[in-house]
Amino acid sequence: MVLRHRRRLRPATPDQQSQLHAALTALQTARDKIRGADCPNTLKKIRRALKSAEGAERHMRRRVAAGP
Repeated sequence: MVLRHRRRLRPATPDQQSQLHAALTALQTARDKIRGADCPNTLKKIRRALKSAEGAERHMRRRVAAGP
């Protein structure tokens, strides 16, 4: 088994983290409003985008922890 070196994480700034948090909040708000509007196809796409943004948030936490 060949071990590969992991790529270095590019550090993230607190501003980038707050922008991502704002995007997550906007997607959650959109999800709630679309659910009330009874638009199942749009709701499915927003849920998919929300899952992707949550994954980005997990990665962002690692980038912030990596520091400069």
